[in-house]
Amino acid sequence: MWTWARRASWQRRDDFDFPIIEPSLRLALDDDTEAGRQVESVVAALRERPQILLLGEPGAGKTTTLYRLLVDQAEMRVRDARAAVPVYLQLGAWPEGLTNLWGYIKRHAPVEEWQGNGLLLLLDGLNEMAAADREARLDSIHAFLREYDRAQVIATCRKADYRDALELDLPRLIVQPMNDDQIQRFLAGYLHDDSSARTLWDELQHGYGLPRERALLHLARNPYLLSILVVIYCKQQALPYQLGVLFRSFVDVLWDRETRRNNTRGFTRQELEHGLGMLAYAMIDEKRGTSVGVEWAADKVNLAVGSRGRVLLSLAHDASLVEMSEPVRFMHQLVQEYFAALVFRNEDDFAHLLEDWSEWKDALCMFASIGEQECQQVVDTCIAALESRRWEIRHGAAYTLDEIWDVRAVEPLIATLLGDPNYEVRRGAAWALGEIGAQLEDTQLRARIVQSLVAAIEDPEEFVQEAVVAAIGEIPDIGVGAVDQLVSMLGSPNEDIRRRSANALGSHPKHKRRDTLDCCSG
Repeated sequence: MWTWARRASWQRRDDFDFPIIEPSLRLALDDDTEAGRQVESVVAALRERPQILLLGEPGAGKTTTLYRLLVDQAEMRVRDARAAVPVYLQLGAWPEGLTNLWGYIKRHAPVEEWQGNGLLLLLDGLNEMAAADREARLDSIHAFLREYDRAQVIATCRKADYRDALELDLPRLIVQPMNDDQIQRFLAGYLHDDSSARTLWDELQHGYGLPRERALLHLARNPYLLSILVVIYCKQQALPYQLGVLFRSFVDVLWDRETRRNNTRGFTRQELEHGLGMLAYAMIDEKRGTSVGVEWAADKVNLAVGSRGRVLLSLAHDASLVEMSEPVRFMHQLVQEYFAALVFRNEDDFAHLLEDWSEWKDALCMFASIGEQECQQVVDTCIAALESRRWEIRHGAAYTLDEIWDVRAVEPLIATLLGDPNYEVRRGAAWALGEIGAQLEDTQLRARIVQSLVAAIEDPEEFVQEAVVAAIGEIPDIGVGAVDQLVSMLGSPNEDIRRRSANALGSHPKHKRRDTLDCCSG
């Protein structure tokens, strides 16, 4: 069987044989990924547009979707020699020194067969490409899409990372979070017991006494995290409530499994975490993407466990934490971020990482969700960093606090919003205050946030005005005074500000007034 067909099969591991639930997809033909219309499937989207981009959050099922397409097309090809040749390329594993997409394709597919039958090219992980040669590789992808505009191509990317140089000017197919019905069908298909499925469904909605909108259900809407939640629930009859705690419990489950198998290879749990932490941290620090060579990976792990790096990587492979092949990669980017986050425990000061916020934000937020002590460490670091002389570090601190939603940051963020000389930093503070205000139950503190946002609504920079208006729209019960300010912004010459003002007013229906409707209709 050809390489492309061999890639269509993979080993099913115990504890992870899950039912397949088709994702909900929305097709956007322009730059507005929030617009678009529902489509039945990826195949249906391909019938309309032969080249599309599949966007989604980490763990949304992008890679799984490509695997399904690969298997289905490989089986079709076996039955019909005239069918298109499917080729799956892991972009994070693109070999160093090779920048031409055709060169990468030829390593995986019988190109001579494609010439007469068509091609289904599956490009997985635009955001996972290593920084080295990324620009040249993207140029090669662009050139291929132009030259072979009839070839079927699907490229995937994390939704948050799809910007600037990564953009391919393709229709966007956005993977939607799992809805209630999909989650319940997933639980029923895995547990094979209606009573257990209902019990777990109730835990996802109401566990820990949290209201439904703040419960574990938001994690369960991500297929990858839902699969972990189900495994942990089955093993421990309990569910964690933070992402870092979730992955700590996940590693607990996997470590216990290897211990029962007498397969720990003489390592302790701490050595496993230290070794994989050194590897994950180095991959981010050196901008290596999500895949590295075996020798490089072993050298990094050796820093933690002496000369036994390869043995520990083999154990991590058995434990379903890494793929131990050439190249080496963590089983999921979220797993890589979790192990990188563990290294922060040994760092006295990681404020310098905020300067490179886009690379470190996910690991920092993962670290903050491991426990209260870790969260305090990140929040304290970010609050102190808001006073840095370097705007890049202040910018990274504001946007990290936007992800963490900690009330201890409210006053420092207000001071930043109203007084920082850099508009990018003020903008980040506005976003962060909106996110925190949306979660608050303390009405006085929420009013304080709204008051500060209203004070900043006429910031001299339109980018800040836009963020302030959007932030107000996120916060419940903003009061009539804030509504008046939003109404006034409907007259802004900036279309984005007018649109966000209208959206914000729409999110506060009890404050709607006749003059508001007149402004909108005019």
